[in-house]
Amino acid sequence: MSIIKTQIWCLEPDSILLILKERDVFENYKLALFLPPKNSYAEKWEGFRTGVENGRILFHIENIQENWEAPFVIEEFGNRCKRVFYNTQRGYPYKDPVGSSPDVVRDKIRDLQSKKPFRSANELLHPLRTIKSESEISCLQRAASISGNAYREVMAKDFLEENQLATELEYRFKMGGCQRSAYVPVVAGGRNGLCIHYTANDDAFQQNDMVLVDAGGEYGGYVTDISRTWPTGRGFTPAQRDLYQAVLNVQKKCIDLCTSSAGLSLARIHYESAVLLKEELKQIGIYGSKSEIEDVLYPHSIGHEIGLEIHDCYSNNSFSPLKKNQIVTIEPGIYVPLNNRWPKWAQGIAIRIEDSVLVGEQEPFVLTKDTPKEVKEIQSLRESSEL
Repeated sequence: MSIIKTQIWCLEPDSILLILKERDVFENYKLALFLPPKNSYAEKWEGFRTGVENGRILFHIENIQENWEAPFVIEEFGNRCKRVFYNTQRGYPYKDPVGSSPDVVRDKIRDLQSKKPFRSANELLHPLRTIKSESEISCLQRAASISGNAYREVMAKDFLEENQLATELEYRFKMGGCQRSAYVPVVAGGRNGLCIHYTANDDAFQQNDMVLVDAGGEYGGYVTDISRTWPTGRGFTPAQRDLYQAVLNVQKKCIDLCTSSAGLSLARIHYESAVLLKEELKQIGIYGSKSEIEDVLYPHSIGHEIGLEIHDCYSNNSFSPLKKNQIVTIEPGIYVPLNNRWPKWAQGIAIRIEDSVLVGEQEPFVLTKDTPKEVKEIQSLRESSEL
């Protein structure tokens, strides 16, 4: 007899999960899940609701109640607890969870906050989510493979405008099996790539420019993060090729550092990436100090963790050594401003190359390896491109 393990997500709005730990023993806790009540009229307009009975079957939690009961339970539990860990949404003030609370419990959370010490639940959750399980890695690999194939398809096509390319990518993510795009994509033609998080995606492409794309799909709740840069024309110009190869060389060397045996942190790998980029640029006639590299030409970090979120486990310490089965991005870039401090031939060129990498003990594994990034491979795709 075989056992199939599945993960069931509770994505229903206005659901509340409450955990009460009564003693300093892991097993001694109470768990309650509160779901919106079944309501035929509301479901006619808004869609199916799980309800209490279905919830017990789906989520394997015995104590499931309708969410209107949550304020009373929160009040009872709150009076007995020493402190509260609350999972606020990013974008809300760290000390103000009220903004991200479901309406049904907002007043009770506000009242409890005034009486008890509040701390972020991420302090507990992020360390538990750092090392990915086999099933999580499988979902991340699937998202990466689908996304990589989508990139290959769009690299072999010509587009008149950024939004056409963005739409084609999202279409191919979904047709390949992803639920959605993992984040708002960056599709930046030419000088638009100088803006790190350019998401307007509404400009026309110019011939013999470069397009910088940062996009990925989501599969099973897990995301992938990929950046690629390629020419809008039939191939790289000599200047584009030199800068591209410099960034690619840095990226490959940094990926090689993503092992637990190396004992390096993301912060340390970033330091190495800046040193490597400085040397690579010197080889092609661009001279700058390390501080100029980091402040002007390459102003973002080498990478971050990914998983359930695009910046997963963001409260983790970036100075902690990488561990086996962490998944991180490695994404060096160069963004040469329109400033005569830099060679004229390089001005306005923006390049980022990013892969999602599974940290191994002795060797890393690039989950996004199916996404073309070698000069010859991209050149071949562009030479065969058609509108």
